[in-house]
This record gives sequence, structure tokens and C-alpha cells, in this order.
Amino acid sequence: MKIRNELDQFGDALEKFVFQKEELKELGKLITQLQNGDCAPKELKAKILESRARILKDVREFSNFYISHILASSRTNKTSNDHLIRELEQKNSLLGYVAKKLQKMTTLHQTNDTSNACSTE
Repeated sequence: MKIRNELDQFGDALEKFVFQKEELKELGKLITQLQNGDCAPKELKAKILESRARILKDVREFSNFYISHILASSRTNKTSNDHLIRELEQKNSLLGYVAKKLQKMTTLHQTNDTSNACSTE
């Protein structure tokens, strides 16, 4: 029961990282602008990549904090938390990998936009 409650709390915290109202509103505005022809698809794509990179960064930071919290509490109940800790560490590693890939994509996208802007002048 305790583990289930902790997982629910973890899920609630992750939901706050993923669904930030202001960011979602901004994405909605860009989608509307794209539909009206007032926004380039690259601009929307860049904003989505920035959003996803921010989400991964926030989730990774929170995961590190959460893992530390679990490690502290596992001293009293080590056997029940070992599996959860390993699972979180694996997910954290995967999130780090995905965050690096997204960062490379964002950097490449921004570099391409800069070089395209320079070549059109």
C-alpha cells in the first residue's frame, strides 16, 4: 500500500512537469498561427522540441531527487525498495539519453535555421 501511494505521488509530480498550462497555451497559439499561415512549421517544431527537452530535464532532476529520497528511506526497508530503485535508475538513464538526443536535435535545428537565414541574405 505504501509503495502504491508513493507511485501515485510520483505520477502526480510528473504530471505537473509535463502539463504546464502556460506552455500548453503557447503551443496552442502557435498551432492556431500555423493553421492561419502566420507561423512557420519550423517555429512550431522548435517550440515542441524545446518543450520536450524541458520536460525531460525536469523529470530527470526530479528523478534524481526521488531516487535520493528512496535511498534514504530504503535504509529502513531495503528489500522492498531495491526493485523500485533499480527501475528508477534505469528510467533515469533512459531519460538522460533521450534528453541528450533532443538537445542535439534542437542544436542542429537551430544551427540549420541560422545557416539558412545567413544564406538567404
